[in-house]
Amino acid sequence: MTKDPVNFDMAEVKSWFDLKKTAKCSAKCEGWNSKTYWITRGLDKITSNSIISWTKKSLLRDTIPLPRKNDFRFENRVNAESRGETEEGPTNEAGINWNLFDFMRKRSHNLTDKSCPSFIPVYEFPLVAGRKGQLLSDFILFSKNNTTGHSLVELVELKRESANDTPLMAFAEAVCYIIQLLRCWELPGFQSELKTVLNKATHDDVIRYPDRINLVLAAPQKYWQNCMPNDEFKQNESAIKKRFDEIIQGVNGVVNKKIEKMEMQIILADCKDNGASGLTARKYSHPLSPSVFFGDHP
Repeated sequence: MTKDPVNFDMAEVKSWFDLKKTAKCSAKCEGWNSKTYWITRGLDKITSNSIISWTKKSLLRDTIPLPRKNDFRFENRVNAESRGETEEGPTNEAGINWNLFDFMRKRSHNLTDKSCPSFIPVYEFPLVAGRKGQLLSDFILFSKNNTTGHSLVELVELKRESANDTPLMAFAEAVCYIIQLLRCWELPGFQSELKTVLNKATHDDVIRYPDRINLVLAAPQKYWQNCMPNDEFKQNESAIKKRFDEIIQGVNGVVNKKIEKMEMQIILADCKDNGASGLTARKYSHPLSPSVFFGDHP
C-alpha cells in the first residue's frame, strides 16, 4: 500500500480496516484525513464498487483483525463507577465518553415500566482478540423491546472539540466497529455474555441480530465548526450527510445479503454539556427509525 497519502490510491484499499489504518499519516501529510482535503481526497474517492468490495472483505471470517471470541467485559463496563478523570478534564474524549455513559446508565436505572425497552450502555467495548490492533468502540447501546422483541444497537463514535480527526475518519471508524461487532455477534461467547446482561428475563435461546443499527458520529458543536476551514462544514453539511447516507446504505445492502436483514442509518449529533446531558441530532440527521438516544423506543 502506498505511503504517500496525498497521492493515495483508494483502489489499493481492500477493506474498511485498511482505510482506517491509513488515517494517522494521512492527517499529518494533508491526505484524506486532513481538515482541508477530507472531501476531495477521501469522501469523493469512495465509489459504489469500493463500498461493496470493502464491506464484503471486512465481513470475511479470516480478515484481520480477527473478531473477539469472549471476555467482552460487559459487566466491567456496566458497573464502572468512575471514568474520565484525567488531567485534561471532562472535555477530553475519555471524559465525554464517561459523561455520556453515566447519563445513559442513569436513564436505564430509572426505567421501571416493564413495557419499556431493556437497554444497556457500554463504553470502550473491545472487539478484537488480543491487545495488538485492538478496536475499542467508544460507546455502544444494546436495546431490546420487551413487548415486540425488536432489538436495536446504537454505536457512537465520539470526537473531542479539538480533535484532528475528520468526520470521514469518525465515519470510517464507526463502520469498522459495527462490522467487527457483527462478526463477533454469531460467536457463542458474545451471545452468552450479552444474554447475561440484556433482558435477563428473556427465554430466547440466542440474542438475535439487531433489527436496527444507528451509527452516531457525535462531538461538541465546535468540533463541527472546525472540521473544515472557514466553517465550511455548515455550508456543506446537507450534501455531506447525504453522501454518508449513500455509503451506509451500500454497507447495509451487503450486510443484508451476507448476514441478516436489518436497517442501518447514520446520525450526526452534538454532545450536550460534553455528553453529560446526552446527545442532540444535528439539523440534517433526524433519526429515521426509533432511537433510545434521541428519545424513542425500538
